Order: sequence, then structure tokens, then C-alpha cells
Amino acid sequence: MTFIGLRVVRGPGWTSGTEDGGEGCVGTLSELDLTEVTVVWDNGTRKSYKGGRNNVYDLLIFDNAQICVEHPTVTCDGCGEDRIKGTRWKCGICQDFDLCSACYNQDKHDLSHYFLRFDKSSTSSVKVTPRQDIKKQKCQAKGIFKGATVTRGSYWRWEAQDGGEGSKGTVVDITDWEPSFRTKVEVKWSNGSSYNYRVGHKGKVDLKCVQPASGGCYYKSHLALVDVKDAVETDEESSEDESISFLARTLLHEHILRSLDAAVSEGIPDMLTAMREVVSSSEETIKPGLRVVRGPDWKWTDQDGGEGNVGTVSEVGSSEPETPRENCVVVTWDTGSRAVYRVGENNSYDLRVLDSGPTGVKHDSISCDSCHVTPLQGIRWKCVSCFNFDLCSSCYYHNEHDITHVFWRYANSTNKRFKVPRRCDSEQTLMKGIFVDAVVCRGPNWKWKDQDAGSVANGVVLSIKSWDATDTANSAAEVLWANEKTNTYRVGYQGNVDLKVVSSSSGGYYYPDHLPILGKVEVSPCELNVGDTVRCCYDADLVKLLQNGHGGWNEDMRKLETKTKPSMF
Repeated sequence: MTFIGLRVVRGPGWTSGTEDGGEGCVGTLSELDLTEVTVVWDNGTRKSYKGGRNNVYDLLIFDNAQICVEHPTVTCDGCGEDRIKGTRWKCGICQDFDLCSACYNQDKHDLSHYFLRFDKSSTSSVKVTPRQDIKKQKCQAKGIFKGATVTRGSYWRWEAQDGGEGSKGTVVDITDWEPSFRTKVEVKWSNGSSYNYRVGHKGKVDLKCVQPASGGCYYKSHLALVDVKDAVETDEESSEDESISFLARTLLHEHILRSLDAAVSEGIPDMLTAMREVVSSSEETIKPGLRVVRGPDWKWTDQDGGEGNVGTVSEVGSSEPETPRENCVVVTWDTGSRAVYRVGENNSYDLRVLDSGPTGVKHDSISCDSCHVTPLQGIRWKCVSCFNFDLCSSCYYHNEHDITHVFWRYANSTNKRFKVPRRCDSEQTLMKGIFVDAVVCRGPNWKWKDQDAGSVANGVVLSIKSWDATDTANSAAEVLWANEKTNTYRVGYQGNVDLKVVSSSSGGYYYPDHLPILGKVEVSPCELNVGDTVRCCYDADLVKLLQNGHGGWNEDMRKLETKTKPSMF
């Protein structure tokens, strides 16, 4: 956990006037250091405040559900909410009686009873006075709540979804931007469209209030102080939670039995290290520089210049400001056009990876058995039928080796692989763009002054090569200009594209259905059937440990050969 994302209100040390919008106005904690925190108020103001320095506390925690605080075994006895999100309020008089913040602040249950405040899902709590004793301290929360009128905020990165700069909308719902809670705000804009936006998720606030709405009431003296010392302690505790989460994810990883080739016979610590390495090395990473073509969910007509035209991933989306939105990338097409595409957003995938070589992907100690390039760079294609036979992408696309054979596709240098159909059963598409013989001119990332003999000059691509002496295969193009000078330019290196095509050339053919879908983890179907005879290649003690929770251990499993069971692994 972290304090980043907390919803806050002014606290006991407040001396900053009405820059927050006034008493009760809510903001989001977006940054923190050892002494101060930065808040983006719902009115759009962004300022830094004291979080315990010199014992001055400018802020209180209005809601911590945004930082994933949850009480898994506790139900609110007021509204019935399962797994209370945010602060938990436990009655100090009645046995086993709990309220969520909404019910607590709505004065449910006996006001003469004192309560215990649980700021996180632990056994530590803070005793607060009965609510009937502090009725005059009750404040009205105001800000981005249901009914508020909003416009673009400081973290806006959603292009013209709202209808354009200055457009207004109304908040219609607040739900969860997983894994955080109460961070997804649905807005209906004046143009009739509705979209979801972040308010608190990872400290980001896409909106600001034009007309705030009520978020209910709160008891000011019952709220926790924003103390950066607590944030440090929380982060330290969180590291253990993250490790446990990582271990759970590792144990469930679908390729663990096949991929685990590290030594694990020395005990659990070594085994966990090996598992951690396997999962870390196999998780998908999208990097600028990937050369791409349109994918299975393409719906953008001929933005790319048409089927088979090639582009470069220039930027990768994230939750950070000034970047494309999460699960999206910016592609610069060889034609010079540039747009945002989905790589998992709304479970849609607009692109396929044609070549990963420009990002530095290489397979050490692996050679192409057709052209003999060593090491093999970019996507590796391994024959399933023939022993130790590999092809590079160029040879694979040019139908080297028997096209009736099935191949494994290795998108990166890990052991993670995906089986593709036979080439003889698949259709090919012509790739077009910046290849040998293409006519080109200055592109979007040009920084080479007048090397090309002027801004309107054209040149011809002589070769596709690595940029300088880097391990980024096919990331640059050598160009002969009209002034008879030759230079090399970036076409993929670190996502940069110095050129654009005036007249495309062909880079050969490719098999669209054989290419990785950018952003999607593809898993080959299990090749085993019930009744197959198999041999276990792992130490019996390791298998015994892995069987926990998966059918248990039977001493008969020590035999080297056994029959597969539906419950096995």
C-alpha cells in the first residue's frame, strides 16, 4: 500500500485559506516525500502540504479505499456491504458490530456508543469518542461525487472524448478502477457520450469540479491524520504483501512446470528464487521500437495506409500524465501518420508484432539454420518435427524449411512459446513500408538538419540494418539522397522514426495469424489427453511440494512413468 491516491480534506494545521475550495472540499493525494505531500483538489488546484513536519498536520484522510484498503472478513452491519472497503468502524460496546464509513457518517447505530477506527486490515485500531459528543464537528464533504458538474482535469489524457476543450459533464456513478476502490467516475458529457475516468487511482485525477456535489458528512476529529511517517511504515509492510502476492502468482503460473529449469533441489528458498526468475522473465513487456501491423480487432479503416503496411510503436501507455492511456500505444506508421491503438484496452487488440528485433530481442546461442545468422534476433521460430531446427523471421516468412511442419514461436528470449499453424494451411500478406528500394523523405523524428539536401528532397533506401553498433536488429535504414550522400537513420530504434515513405517497397510476405498479438498473453492449448503416458522430468520432492492444493501427493507418483489424471497439476 501507499498513500498515493488517498482522498483527503483539510486538517487541524490548515493555514492555506480557501485554495482547497473551502471547508469540506475533497482532494486526492498525488505525491509525497519525507516531509510533505502534494494534493490535487477537486477544484483543480494543486499544492503541497505538511504531513507531520514540525508536528504540523495540514490534512485528514477522508477515504482510503482508493489505496486498496479492504477488510476481507468484515461485513457492514448497516448496509450489508461485504468486505468493507476503506475505513472500518467497530462498535466498542456491542459484540461484533461494524460499520463502513458511509453508514458511520450517516449516524447509523447508537450515537452514544464509542467506536474503534481501523485504518487498514490489521489488529491495530484507534478509539474515537461517541458521535453524540461531537455533533457540532460534523462537516459536509464536497467535490467529485454523483451529480457534480466536471470538466477536464490536470491528468486528462483522453483526447476529445468530452467533446473538446471546455466541455462539461455530469458525474453519474462512482465505482472501482481495479484493484483500487471508488476510483472510477462515470461522466455523461454534454454531447451525450459517457466514459469512465480516474479520481484517485494511482493518485491520478482526470477531472476537476465546475460545480461540486455532496459526498455526505464526516466527523472531522474522527478522521486519521495524513502523516508521511505512516506512509513509510505502510510501504514497508506492503513489501511483504507484494512478495506474497508475487509468490501466489508464481505458483499459479501456467508454464511453471515446463519452464522451471533452474536448480531447485536445495530447498524452498532456491525454489522460490527459481520461480521468481521464471515469472519475471516471461511476463510480457511492450517496448518502443516494435515493428507492427494491424491486428485482429482492427477497426480503423486505412489509418495505417492499408493492410500489410508497417509501423513502429513510439510510445507505450501508462497511468502517468503526458503518456497515452493505459493498455494503449502510439504507433508511427511508415506513411508518417501517427495514432493511438488498443493493446488490451476493453479487451481489444489492434496490432500484431511483425518484428521485435528493433527492441533488442535476441536469442543467445541460437542460430538460424537457413541463413546461419548468429545470434538469432527478433522472433524465433523452432520446428516441432525436426530436432534442434530454428529459423529467423525472414527465413520463416520466405518459406524456408518444410512448410508442412508445425513451428513454435518464441517472441522473446525466454522459454515461453506458442504453437502456430502450418504455413501450408495459412494465408500470407504482403508487407509494405520502409524497406529496400523504398523512396523516403524526412519523417516525424527527423533531427539531422539538411543531410537530405533540403526538406523537400527524397532518397532511396539501400539497406535495413542495426542502429550503430547496437543489438537492435532492423532498427535503421541506410538512405541514398538525391545529393548522392548516404547516411543511416532510425526506423524503430527506441521508438524513433526519422523517415516516412513517399513510395513504399515490399519487405516480402508474412503470416498474419502466426504473429504475436501485441499486449495479449497467448497460451498454447494443452497437448496432453487423459490416458496419455507421460514421464515426469522433475525431482520427486519438487513435484510433491507442487502437488499441495492440486490433488495431493501419492507415493505411486515416484514412478517415472504414470497415467495423467484430470486433477494432475
